[in-house]
Amino acid sequence: MFFAKRQTCLRFRLRSLFALLTAAAILFAYLGPRIRQSQLEKPVVDWIVKRGGSVRSKGRGLDRYFGERVIKVYLNSADVTDISKLASLRHLVYVDLDNTMVTDLRPLAHLPSLKSVNLNGTRVSDLTPLATVSTLEKLYLLRTPVSDLSPLAELRNLRFLQVSQTCASVQEVEALQRALPQCEIQH
Repeated sequence: MFFAKRQTCLRFRLRSLFALLTAAAILFAYLGPRIRQSQLEKPVVDWIVKRGGSVRSKGRGLDRYFGERVIKVYLNSADVTDISKLASLRHLVYVDLDNTMVTDLRPLAHLPSLKSVNLNGTRVSDLTPLATVSTLEKLYLLRTPVSDLSPLAELRNLRFLQVSQTCASVQEVEALQRALPQCEIQH
């Protein structure tokens, strides 16, 4: 009888241990990618801050403690020409590159959550990399050398485009307006 009671107690303990290990595995499966993303974002955030920029992060629940996600980057008037480091910010929604020396937008091409980009006063002339950013809703191109707007023609979510003081012709703007009737274009 003593042996049977002890065996039941041991079984209960093994079952409890299994449940505890399962719960821990689920928790680590949830937190692992978030912690890894946070580790990838930390050097980028440091790089942004070192250049006089700032970031906004978002996190709910455990994310606040184990890897908030960078969703906004402000590099306006920063001494920046290369933005390749921004490609690792997978949850980025807004990028402000106003009055920077940026010319290459390829690092923004594969950001799955990007909705708004401010390129006012930059040296950007080629918008081709943005053609793949189907989530893009707002784009600011004031005082840029952009002349070809055709790469934006397939961006069905684009709701606002500022092209004042650019090299884009009236014909380019009208063609884009026909392709994107839902988009408010300021020219």
